[in-house]
Amino acid sequence: MNLDLAEEYAFFDVDGTVIRNDSFLLLLKTGLHKNPLRTLFIVIFSPIFLLTHMFKIDKKYAKSCVLWSLTVGKSKRDSVKYLSTCLKPFFKDLWFSNATQELEKLRQDGLKICFVSASGQIWLRALLNSQDKGFKTIIGSKLGFFAGGVILKGNNCYNKEKLTRIINFLNKSIIWKKGYSDHPADIPMLEKCQERFVVSPKEKHLKQFREELNHDFKKLEWK
Repeated sequence: MNLDLAEEYAFFDVDGTVIRNDSFLLLLKTGLHKNPLRTLFIVIFSPIFLLTHMFKIDKKYAKSCVLWSLTVGKSKRDSVKYLSTCLKPFFKDLWFSNATQELEKLRQDGLKICFVSASGQIWLRALLNSQDKGFKTIIGSKLGFFAGGVILKGNNCYNKEKLTRIINFLNKSIIWKKGYSDHPADIPMLEKCQERFVVSPKEKHLKQFREELNHDFKKLEWK
């Protein structure tokens, strides 16, 4: 890799890192609150949720069931509009103010910003574009349309899949300068980075970070 031509990147997880909640769970709660009858679909799919939890199956199947339950019967255009706007009232309150300050500093230092998340790209883009006006790369789980509703298309953008998606998406020589996350699932991504930042971690997760990263990270407490 030609380091003279390579661009320096800072990589950010989203849920729990730049926002304080899991956007997928919030999407589920908000969607069912708006239309309680769709809870019937969730009940029907409950065996899939149970098996996913018991046998650690890839969450793309369970997530697809949730998304389908929330969007079935809507047109493709209406589904996109719904997923883009459903969480809009929460965007500002979800966002860590520290994230804005950090992003500004990184851009001033010449780093490119890449957000990479297991969240669906539709609501992920709406959230990030609303709260962060700077240039950025956004990588999330791909969504598709099946049997009248939205599902995950391809692998859930999670754990090592994030590395694959970053490499395939950027498709160029880069320097993995900094990485930010709150969850141990992102350790593969953080290990690639020269500097690692763990954001407001849970105590049980902090222990895993220390063990697997050999204490080679900086802990940040964001509000």
